[in-house]
Amino acid sequence: MPNIDPYILEFVANNWLAMTVLLTVLKGIALITPSTHDDKIYTLLSGLFGQLRGKRGVPPLAERGVEVK
Repeated sequence: MPNIDPYILEFVANNWLAMTVLLTVLKGIALITPSTHDDKIYTLLSGLFGQLRGKRGVPPLAERGVEVK
């Protein structure tokens, strides 16, 4: 099974504005719905994004020695 983690990390690191908009929309949906499942999903994703956002300047995959096909 191929390792897609580097690709996901690169996407999130390079598209922080889109991720912020996505999390804002998700938080709005979580506030509207009475369920707590979406609140938990929002909390998980915002925590992960907050950790990744703190790591500025993630170099592209090719510069990190990852073979890009």
